[in-house]
Amino acid sequence: MMLDKVDEQSSSPQTGEKCLDYLERLFQRHGELVGRHPAIFLIAPLLVAGMLSIGVVNVQMADDMRQLYTPPGSVSLDEYRQHSRFLSDGNYSTSGVFYIGIARRDGGNLLQLNYANFIDKLNQFVLNNLTFNFEGKLLSFNRDVCSKSISCTKSNEVFRLIVDAYFNPRLTSNADVKLTYPVASIFGNRMFLGGLFGGVQTDPAQGGRISSVSMIHLIYQYPTFERQKLVDSFEKAVRDHLATLVLEDPWNDSLEFHTYSSSTLKDEVSRTTLYALPYFPISVLLLTALLVSVLCTGDSTTSKPLEGLAGLVNSLLAIAAAFGLVAAVGVPYNSTVTVVPFITLALAVDDTFILLAAWHQTDRRLGPASRLGLCLKEAGPAITVTVSTDVFSFLIGVFSSTPAVSSFCIYTVAAILFDYIFQLTFFCAVAAYGGRREANSRHCLFYWKTVDKRTTTTTAPARINPVQRILSKLYAQFWQWPASRLFVLVIYAVYLVVSLYGASTIRVNLTPENLLVTNSPLKRYIWLAEQYIYPQGFSADVYILNAPDMRNRTQLKRVQQFVDELEHSRFAVGHDSTSFWLEPFQRYMQHLGADDDEFYDYLSDFVHLSSNERWTRHLRFDQRPGRRHLLTQFSFTTGFKITDWVSRSDMVVQWRQLCDRYADLKPVVYDEYNFIADQVVSLKTTTLQEVGVAFCCMGLVCALFIRQRDVLFWVLWSLFSMDLGVIGLLALWNLDMDPTLVVSVLMSIGLTVDFTIHMAYHYHRHHEQCWMKRMLALFDVAGWPLIEGGLCTLLAMLSLVFVSSHVASVFLRTVLLVVILVTSGQKRQYKQQQQQQQKRQSPRLSNTVQSKNELVETHYIQTLEQEVDFLELENSLKSELEKDPTGCDVKKEKTRKCQVNVKSGEANVEALLDENEQLKKQLAHVTELGQTYKRNLSEEVVELRKKLDDTVPDISCREAELAQLRIEVEEGKQKLAQATRMMTFFKAQCKSDSQNGNVMLCRKHGDKQAQVEKLTNELKLLECRMRELNERYQQSQDEKLAMKKQLRQAELQAKKDRLIAEKVIEENENLIQENSQLQVTVSKMLLQTDTNFPIVGDEKCQSELVQIKENEQLLRAELISRENALHDAHVEQRRLCCQIEDLESTQRTLKQSQGKLYDQIESLQSASRVLSDENKQLRQEILGLETSIETHLANIQQQGEEIKTLRNRLSAYEQQKKIISAKLRNAQQEHREKFLQLNQLATEFRQISQSLYNDTSPARYLAECEDNNSKKE
Repeated sequence: MMLDKVDEQSSSPQTGEKCLDYLERLFQRHGELVGRHPAIFLIAPLLVAGMLSIGVVNVQMADDMRQLYTPPGSVSLDEYRQHSRFLSDGNYSTSGVFYIGIARRDGGNLLQLNYANFIDKLNQFVLNNLTFNFEGKLLSFNRDVCSKSISCTKSNEVFRLIVDAYFNPRLTSNADVKLTYPVASIFGNRMFLGGLFGGVQTDPAQGGRISSVSMIHLIYQYPTFERQKLVDSFEKAVRDHLATLVLEDPWNDSLEFHTYSSSTLKDEVSRTTLYALPYFPISVLLLTALLVSVLCTGDSTTSKPLEGLAGLVNSLLAIAAAFGLVAAVGVPYNSTVTVVPFITLALAVDDTFILLAAWHQTDRRLGPASRLGLCLKEAGPAITVTVSTDVFSFLIGVFSSTPAVSSFCIYTVAAILFDYIFQLTFFCAVAAYGGRREANSRHCLFYWKTVDKRTTTTTAPARINPVQRILSKLYAQFWQWPASRLFVLVIYAVYLVVSLYGASTIRVNLTPENLLVTNSPLKRYIWLAEQYIYPQGFSADVYILNAPDMRNRTQLKRVQQFVDELEHSRFAVGHDSTSFWLEPFQRYMQHLGADDDEFYDYLSDFVHLSSNERWTRHLRFDQRPGRRHLLTQFSFTTGFKITDWVSRSDMVVQWRQLCDRYADLKPVVYDEYNFIADQVVSLKTTTLQEVGVAFCCMGLVCALFIRQRDVLFWVLWSLFSMDLGVIGLLALWNLDMDPTLVVSVLMSIGLTVDFTIHMAYHYHRHHEQCWMKRMLALFDVAGWPLIEGGLCTLLAMLSLVFVSSHVASVFLRTVLLVVILVTSGQKRQYKQQQQQQQKRQSPRLSNTVQSKNELVETHYIQTLEQEVDFLELENSLKSELEKDPTGCDVKKEKTRKCQVNVKSGEANVEALLDENEQLKKQLAHVTELGQTYKRNLSEEVVELRKKLDDTVPDISCREAELAQLRIEVEEGKQKLAQATRMMTFFKAQCKSDSQNGNVMLCRKHGDKQAQVEKLTNELKLLECRMRELNERYQQSQDEKLAMKKQLRQAELQAKKDRLIAEKVIEENENLIQENSQLQVTVSKMLLQTDTNFPIVGDEKCQSELVQIKENEQLLRAELISRENALHDAHVEQRRLCCQIEDLESTQRTLKQSQGKLYDQIESLQSASRVLSDENKQLRQEILGLETSIETHLANIQQQGEEIKTLRNRLSAYEQQKKIISAKLRNAQQEHREKFLQLNQLATEFRQISQSLYNDTSPARYLAECEDNNSKKE
């Protein structure tokens, strides 16, 4: 191939052109190789695809939303782990939650007596009477599952209390019963109704009393024991029971039951994952119909319907190989991967149209291998560029933080790469066979039919589809219209404004509803929850994972401050919705008059009360010895309400900001859908990053192959505008930003690059000067194939119309927009490119010369064909004359007479002179054609000589390989002898080693067996001792607990006695004061009697004095009794203090004995570990001896196998030697035949040159050559 001279005004450097030329030559050689050996390239891809597709059996389904749409290492995953870890600290490992949503079909009130009783019976049936089959056993949900969890047995207890209070007429007017929403109060017990009742309406006239309820939400939190089959069996039993309720009583048909759980969501998501695959054959049928209709032209020989179907089969092979390989590696399959076969099908068929269009541009007179080489030379670099851009656009998504997007991109990249490999192998092999069929004038569909050459044509219109011809004319007429540029610019400006507006209004949103099919039963439940439950309130779990010292008032206030801020946050319901054990416990301590230091002492008594058992699941105590009463973690619940899923993400962000301010407590606020908030928060930034990086990678790839800066600018601008249009128009199409839309945007980048880079590459490599001719040529070479590819892309995705899924809908809308934007945007883009470059374009000299040579060559070939026709007519006349010799003589006489008559006429002489001049002109033209033919023959001779020179090194290389093989054969013989000697030596050594090893093994085994028996006896004794110690320890613990109880009772009694003693002391002090006052009054009265009544009334005064003295004696006696009682109380108090000291001393001794017991247990455990380690060492030694024997035997077998392999290699070397010698002989024979061919060509060339030199007519010379050939035959 001649290198083109680069124009001085061109902006592309010479190195870029050399790289593209090198790439074109590489593809040309590959095409010629495939054209010469198509069978290998046809069978190998089939075998590879078949073997790789077996990996589909290892496919792993990923249907958990938390795993699919949560970035690894996100906060929500850590919150989920902390939530599971807190729950698993009880008597079960993990918990499952099952929801039953009940509503009336007419949306009416459920808070009626008949409906309430029915729902209560349903709840009691599930809790008490439900049974289900699990692993062949009939389990009771109450006895075997629910009884293992306190929260499960108390499920929906609030509902029963509310129903009993609501329909009890005696409690209707009771002031202690307030049935309000969202918080109700029954005899001082506050109950949060959020999450239980939905669609609640209240009556303001009755103080906000609940008047109607639209939805009742039953919640069951039960232990799963980490068995998914148990969860599935339980949920199936509940659904079956709900179905039987509707069948048994038609009245129940007025109610609708909806169930929800994480496993149910997984099942529905996995259903969505496989929902679109049954519609894949529809896409294949549609593409088959389009390929057959588009690739059938007016010429039955040059039509390519079977080759088009081979391109379809090529994409199917790529899909099978990619899915098998990626599934075997372990990449999970999710709902977004469902559309990968449709995308791959569309992209693969696009490349098929490009290759077939390049095939039609080649010369039919060339051989199939040469045509395939020229086809790949033209289309190979363009396909490589598009595949590179597609791979880079999806390769960016492989590193996405969203696992669903990453899996989709991995599957897509694998499918595109396999399609590219199979295009260059499998499809090219089919095209080579199609070229052979076309060269033999076989029918395009019915191979056994041969088409007459006179019915075939090499003209372009016969090989062009009628639709292509019509569109090409309309395309030219449109751009010849004067107002076309202004019209396109106005439309484009409106498009940009609309796209920018749509892109600015898009919002980030992710809902579980978008992952489900339209007819999924969960959609109705999610709609009811979004309408009734979430806007009115639901409960969230709050965990304090680093509980402070609750005896410290400062730290206790910090916990209360955290709870208060959480209750007054933006989306919180308030303090009334909080269910926290701390508030009733503080009232309990206040009632008993306990101090802050006694917080942990009274906490265990508080939670062991029957009325407070529900708080046990919220508390986690320290399990270390001596610290079992200390609180390490605790939890509580509080209410929140939201309006949509975007508000949920804002709520979770606010939770986390609050938790960061109280990081010392390690708080976690958990809800089942926290992971959606993570995705919503990070989705916008990750989308911009991925799209930006993908766009930059596309720019780098385009710059690598397109070195004209103005063309590169318009390519990148076209990509940007089309991707902006896709995002903006999808936003105006009522779609939100979610991971599915991110994947579709990445796909749109790949598709737009796929279309744009084809046009840009052909524009860059095309050198037509006239802008209209250039546009039409680009339309024929790249535009029409891309229109066909766009139709195929649309048809490949059209079957997704029948898939009632959000994922399929988003991809279908994206493909539709991409096809419309690409087909309308390429005209504007390259029109602008042409306007900028038509002044700077100048034709390349080499291309001009090449086009002239092609015209001369075609004209010369046409003249030669005419001469051949004349020769055939002449031969036919000769044959007729030979059959009739008598007629020949008569004709000769007539011709002589005619010649005499012609010579006699002057008019005939002038005609002959004119003909002579014309013949001279033709002779000059034929000489010129002969020179060109001479140059072509010289070029062919040079190429043949190059090939001959290429064969000579091959022959020398083969001889060197043969010598090397001989050397290797000798070395192999030596190695074989050495190996036999080593094998005999190893056999003898192994026999001796095995005998010695058996003896030593028997001895060691006996010794070790005795040691093991001795150790087992010691272990048994230690185990017995451990049991005794454990029993003693348990007894001491029981005694300790009993003494603690006695101590607490004694303390309480002492406090009571202390209070009584204090009261007695106060009364005694009061009596003493009264006595002193009485004595004073008595003394005063005596003085008055002595002074005022010294004589009169002595008897009366004496009687009063006697009475006063008696009263005084009585008071003194009572005082003495009170003092005695006080003394007894002091004695009793001292006795109690002594008992308390004795109890404390006994407690200390118990703690010391407990510590000694722990030390003894630890020493015994260490001894048992040492014995177990020794036992393991003994077993390892036994295993080591056994393995040494096995290795010796394996070495013997390996030596034998090596000898066999050496023998096989020796025989293979001998066979290879024979094959190489035969190939060498064949190469020498071919060398001789090529020399003979060259000599024959040289003689023919000399004869042609001699005839041209002698001014001999080419037609006469060709006739002589045919006569010579016939004589030779």
